[in-house]
Amino acid sequence: MKKAKELFHEFIQWSGDLGGWFRGQPCEWPLIPAIGRLPGYSPVIEEDFLLQFKNCAAPFLSESYLSPANDWEWLALAQHHGLPTRFLDLTSNPLVACFFAIRKEPKEDGVVYNVRRSYVLSLGRIYRHHLLGEAIEAIGSNPITPISLSESKKTRIFQPPMFSRRIAAQSSYLMWTHNPKVNVEERLIDRFVFPSNLKNGVLELLDRMGIRYSSLFPGLDGLCSEIVMGLNWNALHTWNKAMPK
Repeated sequence: MKKAKELFHEFIQWSGDLGGWFRGQPCEWPLIPAIGRLPGYSPVIEEDFLLQFKNCAAPFLSESYLSPANDWEWLALAQHHGLPTRFLDLTSNPLVACFFAIRKEPKEDGVVYNVRRSYVLSLGRIYRHHLLGEAIEAIGSNPITPISLSESKKTRIFQPPMFSRRIAAQSSYLMWTHNPKVNVEERLIDRFVFPSNLKNGVLELLDRMGIRYSSLFPGLDGLCSEIVMGLNWNALHTWNKAMPK
């Protein structure tokens, strides 16, 4: 536990000095959005996914929920519920990123990336003014969409609407990239690695600080995941030995 504490303090210092946005991954796989990892990806597939989601999602929206105002909000909602998009999930809270870096893959080193402070894309600005103010011309009278903006080469980051308590709890942001098939790692300025043998120790420290499944995934899903995570193999072995044969 001593080494885990030392590592955790190093991480707090590292993240505090950098600020910005963070992304935690349980191992160092390429930073390619889910839609770009699909075999045979093309923008046509992306447009079709979005159209199907918009056509079919309405019955499942809460009566108290204001429907998405534009394609940025529709894709943000779809991303939140697991549809492959060109977005990558980020957070402004480094402790949340730390949790996602260490919660899975116990035999792999986890990593937290720090994202370069680039131009912050505002959903409201795009929807009202149809431009970004950086030599990007408005496309006629149509709002710029996440897919039609592909000619822009700069990474964009924006905060999605608070569709659920989970988005608020995780301090969620989304990263947009112009080409979802390209690894965006070159746009990230730094990383912090959590060795696999220290993951459990750091996870215990996060739990003491209230960073756990039930706080980041408010609801029954988060509660059940937390119960399962608490049942480690050592406890299970002891429990099995105590059970009558």
